[in-house]
Amino acid sequence: MASRPSHPSSPSPNFLYWENEKVRLDYRPVHMNPLDDEIESIPPKARVY
Repeated sequence: MASRPSHPSSPSPNFLYWENEKVRLDYRPVHMNPLDDEIESIPPKARVY
């Protein structure tokens, strides 16, 4: 049950419906270089706390 009534312009109740229940995780490469030549690439730095 919703905590508040649905707005008339909201999508149907099935907008979060998916056809199968399998979870898919995808990875993509990290962009290490900027897309233009205006700035230099910034090297990664170790996280310290």
